[in-house]
Amino acid sequence: MHQHRHQQAYNRASWYCLLAGMDYRDTHLIQPFECAPAQIDSAAKAYVKTLCETHFGVHEQVLRL
Repeated sequence: MHQHRHQQAYNRASWYCLLAGMDYRDTHLIQPFECAPAQIDSAAKAYVKTLCETHFGVHEQVLRL
């Protein structure tokens, strides 16, 4: 275990995200990817829509304020 791990600004997963966002990727690394089943995809979209409707105002109305 790394002795300075508690002093790091970002953990390993965060570094991967930061570097991917700057388009630094290992072109030799290929991970298999399977799309989620349609039922899970539609359920996730419905959940996010419900969260947005519950916690956020209509964008057009907010802009008019």
